[in-house]
Amino acid sequence: MELSIRSLFTAAGMMLLSSLTVIPAASAASKAVHPTVDLPNGQWLNFHQKDNQVWSEMSDGDAPGVHLDDYGAAEIVAVFYYDFDKGGDKEVVVMLKDADGQHLRGYGFEDSKLTKLPRLQVVLDEVAPTLSSFTVSDTRKVLNQIPPQQYRMTYDVEAIEDPAIKAIIDGSTRLKPTLIGYRNAKGLPADVKTADEYKLRYPLTRKDKDAQGREHQYSLVTHFYRNDYREQQGSFVLVSVVFEADDVDWLNSGEGEIPKTGPAYDYMNLGGSWAGLALESHYAQGLLDGPYIAYDNRNANIMLNGQYKQGKKVGKWIEADGQASYWEGEYLDGKKQGKWIAQSMFDEADNYGFAHYNQGVLDGPCEIYEPEYGGDTGDKRLSEKGIYRNGVKDGEWLESSGNKGHYQNGIKQGPWVDKVSLGEYRNYVGNGAYLDGKRTGPWVFKTDKKSRIEVTYLNGLREGEEKLISDENVLFANKHYKQGLLDGQSIWYSAQDVASGIRHYRKGEYHGMQAIFDPNHNHRLMELSHYEYDETLPVKPSQDECIMRENPYSNDCKDILNPPLEIRHRLSMGNNIIMIVKENYTNFLTTIMATSSKNMNSMKRDMSKSCKIMNRGKTVKSTSATRRMAVIHCPITATMSNVAGHMKSITRIDYCP
Repeated sequence: MELSIRSLFTAAGMMLLSSLTVIPAASAASKAVHPTVDLPNGQWLNFHQKDNQVWSEMSDGDAPGVHLDDYGAAEIVAVFYYDFDKGGDKEVVVMLKDADGQHLRGYGFEDSKLTKLPRLQVVLDEVAPTLSSFTVSDTRKVLNQIPPQQYRMTYDVEAIEDPAIKAIIDGSTRLKPTLIGYRNAKGLPADVKTADEYKLRYPLTRKDKDAQGREHQYSLVTHFYRNDYREQQGSFVLVSVVFEADDVDWLNSGEGEIPKTGPAYDYMNLGGSWAGLALESHYAQGLLDGPYIAYDNRNANIMLNGQYKQGKKVGKWIEADGQASYWEGEYLDGKKQGKWIAQSMFDEADNYGFAHYNQGVLDGPCEIYEPEYGGDTGDKRLSEKGIYRNGVKDGEWLESSGNKGHYQNGIKQGPWVDKVSLGEYRNYVGNGAYLDGKRTGPWVFKTDKKSRIEVTYLNGLREGEEKLISDENVLFANKHYKQGLLDGQSIWYSAQDVASGIRHYRKGEYHGMQAIFDPNHNHRLMELSHYEYDETLPVKPSQDECIMRENPYSNDCKDILNPPLEIRHRLSMGNNIIMIVKENYTNFLTTIMATSSKNMNSMKRDMSKSCKIMNRGKTVKSTSATRRMAVIHCPITATMSNVAGHMKSITRIDYCP
C-alpha cells in the first residue's frame, strides 16, 4: 500500500533555511562552509571546517558555540525545516555529500536545545540513498510519504526480550513497515489531515489460532495515536505494539476486537519526551495467556502483576490499592480464593489488613486499614473490621470514623454508632437503632463541643419533634418534621425561653407567618413575612430520603444535600413571599409585592392610613411573572396587626429577588 501524508508547508515555509541571515565567518582557526541558519529563540546554527573536517555548532548570543554534530570530509548542500510529527514543532534537516554518497541528518528541539534524533536518523539513512535528485524539493516529496510520528520520544525497552521487537520500538530496526491506514476519532477511515490514529504492519509474523479455533497469520503491528500532551502539541506517538491477525480489516472494524497472539506492549507518556510501559501482556489463541504487568501512569509503579491462563487470572497476583498499599493473594480459575493480604508499598514488614474470598466472593474475617494522611509515614487507621458471609457483612462491624454496629445479611440492624458524613448532621456522631437498614426510634447526635440534637426516626425519615440543645443544656431550636420534611412550627432561641425566630413550614417549604426578632435590641420584631405553600409544585425529596439512596446526589437529590448558593438564598427567603417588614427603630421599612394592580392598590390604601408610601407601585420582574412592588415607611407606633392582617388576605406571590 502506498504511503501518503499531507505536506504542511506553504511556499514561504519551503524556502531553504540556508538562505536566511548570514553572519561573519568563524575565527581563523576554522572557516564557515555554509551560511548561518537562524533558529528559534534567537539562536543560530553554524557550520565550520578545519583540516578538511566539517562540524556544526549551535550559538546563542555571545556565548561560545555548542557542538552539535560531526560530518567528516563533507560538503553541506542545504539545510531546511520539516515537521515530521505533524504536531507543529519543526525539525531541522541537513543535506550533505561525502565520498560515500549523499546523506541526510535530522535534529529536533528538546526545550530550546537542538539535539540528535536517533529514531529519525534511521529513517533518513534509509531515504537518502534512494533520492535520484538530491534537492530540497525532491527530498520533501519523499519525506511526505513517511507516516508522521514524534521522533523526539524515547521508549523504555528494558523489559522487552525479543531483539526484533525491541529494535522496532527503539527505532533501530531495518525492517520496512506497510501502512495499514489512518482513522479519525470516530474510528472511521480518514486521511492524515483528519486522522487521530494509524497503524503500521511489519514483516515479523507468527501462526496461531483465535479463541474460536480459527487459524490466522499474525504480524507485528505498531499503533500510533495523536496524543493530548502539551509537550507534543498533538504529535503522533507510539501507544502499542502487538501481533494482530492479518485478515481482520482494522480500518473498517470500528471498535471490534482483533485477535492477538504473543507479547503485547502498551506505552504511556511519563512527561516530556519519555514514554514508559503502561502494560505488558501476552496472548495465545486470541486470549490473554502468560505474564501480565500494568503500571501506574503517574509514577510507573506496578499496579497489577500476575498470570493469565486462557483468558483467566490464575496463581499469585499483586493488585495495587491506591498509592500506599497493595493486595497480594491467589486466583483460582479467574476468581479470588483464600486469604488476601494488604501490604505497605513502603515497608514489606507492614501490612494494611486482610480479607478472605471464596470463588471471588468475600467470605470470612476481614480487617482493613487505610493510611492516616497528615501524620507520620506509616500511620494508619481502621477502615473496617468484621465478617463477610457469602459477600455480605454479617454480625458486629467496626467501620471508618468510629462507626460501630451489627449487620444481618448485609443490612444494618439494632443499635448503631454513626459518624455522619452527609446532610445537616454532617460530622455529628449519632447513637440510635436501625430496623431493616433504616434509622428508627430516638436518635441523639453529638458534636465534639458536646452540643446535641435529639430527634425521632420512622422508616429512616425524621418524624415529630427535633431539639437542638447547647453544651450548657439550653434549648436553642425546636423543630417539627413529617416524613423527613420540616412541617409545622419551628422556633429558634437566643437565650432560655427567648425566641429569636419563628418559622412555619409545609412539606419542607415556608408556609404561613415568619418572624425574626433582634436579640440586640430587646428582641423587637425585625422582620415579618407571610408565605403560601404552592400545592401545584412537586414536593422535593428530604435529605433523609436522599441519604438512603445508593447515589445521594442523583436526579432530584442533586441540590438537596449541598444546594448551590443561589438555591440556599431562595430557600432562606422562600418562593412565595408577600411582604417583608424590617424595623429600623424609627419606622418600619416595608416591601409589598402583589399579583395585580388591584391587589397593589388595595394594599396601598390600607397601609397609607398609617404609613408613607415611598414608591407608588412600579412594575418589576420576578422569577415567574410581572409583579407590582411598593416600598412603604411605617412609624414605630404603627401596630403590626394591621400589617399582618392584610397579609393574610393576599393570594400567593412569587419571591422577587
